[in-house]
Amino acid sequence: MIKIANLESDSLDNCEIDNIQYLRLCLENHGLDQVKECAQKQLYLYDRMLDVAVPLKNRQNDFSKKIRLKAEQFHSSDKQELLEIAYRSFSNDSRFCVPSSESELLYKNTIQYYMDQAEATYVCRYKGLIIAFANVTFIKDGTVPFFHLVAVDEKYRMMGAALSLYANVCQIYAEQGYASIEGRISTKNTAVMNLYGSLGGVFKNPQDIYVKMD
Repeated sequence: MIKIANLESDSLDNCEIDNIQYLRLCLENHGLDQVKECAQKQLYLYDRMLDVAVPLKNRQNDFSKKIRLKAEQFHSSDKQELLEIAYRSFSNDSRFCVPSSESELLYKNTIQYYMDQAEATYVCRYKGLIIAFANVTFIKDGTVPFFHLVAVDEKYRMMGAALSLYANVCQIYAEQGYASIEGRISTKNTAVMNLYGSLGGVFKNPQDIYVKMD
């Protein structure tokens, strides 16, 4: 039996981690001393995340120029096609990093959990097939849409599907009057960081992700 925990904290002193076999811990970045302190507790730096906010007001025309594939809202209760894309997309994502002995089941269950949290889903199709999706939730008392989970089938990434999808979703929420849309991105994912930059995204709040696997 593996006990799994996902914790967010501003200090290691606040974390009870001794009896947890697998842990994913998010800490605000405090430099090398923090890395050394975590290593003493068998916590190892795995990733660095950044929050990003894309301003939406007065940006409709900019977004529309970046759209090559039209996105549509997904209303079906059958998400298996989306799950298959997600399963292929997140094997190196720190949100879904799990112990190797239990990897497949826990990996899929964690993605399923993320999928179930979506409040709205948008998809891009090519020749009738779904090739990309974006799950959106709402944060800050429902005033800010948030890119909760986004995946693009690797076979279609060179077609500009990712930029089309993000730009479509930005356009939709700009037209609905939202001031911004937010997300969270790994610094390892330079392609999506550049994509956010092309949409006018502003990066902030670096967070270090540590993992413990016994």
